[in-house]
Amino acid sequence: MSAVSAADPFGTSGLRAGVLAAWRDSPTRLREDAATEADLVRAGYRDRLLTELAQNAADAAAKAGVAGRVVVRLVDGAVHISNTGAPLDLSGVHALTALRASGKADPAASVGRFGVGFTAVRTVSEEIEVRSTTGSIRFSHELTWKALRDNAITVPADTFTPPVLRLAWPTDATPPSDADTEIVLRLHPDIDPQSLLAAMRAEAVDLLLELPALQSIRIGDDEITSTVTDLPTEGPHQREHEDPHPAHGSEDFGGGTSHPHSRHGVSDGSGDTLVNPTRGHTDPSSGYADPSPGHVDFSGGNPDPTRSHADPTLGHVDPARGGADPSGGRADPSDGRANPSDVRADLSGGHADLSGG
Repeated sequence: MSAVSAADPFGTSGLRAGVLAAWRDSPTRLREDAATEADLVRAGYRDRLLTELAQNAADAAAKAGVAGRVVVRLVDGAVHISNTGAPLDLSGVHALTALRASGKADPAASVGRFGVGFTAVRTVSEEIEVRSTTGSIRFSHELTWKALRDNAITVPADTFTPPVLRLAWPTDATPPSDADTEIVLRLHPDIDPQSLLAAMRAEAVDLLLELPALQSIRIGDDEITSTVTDLPTEGPHQREHEDPHPAHGSEDFGGGTSHPHSRHGVSDGSGDTLVNPTRGHTDPSSGYADPSPGHVDFSGGNPDPTRSHADPTLGHVDPARGGADPSGGRADPSDGRANPSDVRADLSGGHADLSGG
């Protein structure tokens, strides 16, 4: 059992000793751990940094029953991502150092609480801290190499890179006073901090709509908030999540159920609603273009007979060329096919009108 103390509240000394003993006894195990981390960095979780950390934050907020808030700051070249919610605990530390395991107590209720997705931090950093109100830990490429040398562990080859997220050390650093946990990433020299933050800003709106436990995401000086309003209705517990992509005009996303008696809007912090809370269209006052004029109106005019197999007098498909009966353009109802003349598309509002049948 790992020894726990005020200086090492999660017993990382014992955890390190167990991993180092396994590596010393089996060089194959060291190679496997290194390959697992490298594979996750290269493929499984590449370009998912904010997504994975926001999912962890949403799970922490849901567990604590508080409004989730994520704040991303750039401090002396390092990226700090803090959040509200349940702080780091022993099971979380075990999950962080296991590569394969997950700290999710209820996988059906949580989407990313310190599972293997945390490996996404390795895409931008090899010096990582997890600071929490219950204790803080550090992962370090430099300290891992030192531990290998100090324990006389054989390294497979000159080009070998050890896994960073298997060995954790305690640190006395703490999160900001308005957060419960903070991830600190000291960036690789080839990572441009401003480009990284710009990519995170581009993800923020979708993440807020996909993760209802999160109320706001702040990237640098830009804060985006999510609000859900339940309006009076005859039926109980009816709630709507609008399409997170304003240009689509759809009323459903991510398997959510739409209902006209409630609304979900996302604000960029300036007071402008980026998604119209009533129908999912872009708010005209926000300065974004209304997508509806860009749609083609299919409700009027016949197709060009020289470009399609159609009867120009009726606008219906000519059966001589493999289509429906031109006398009425209606399919035989007994064969289960729809009547094409009764289906009209009205895209002026971004929706199709199929009521004519």
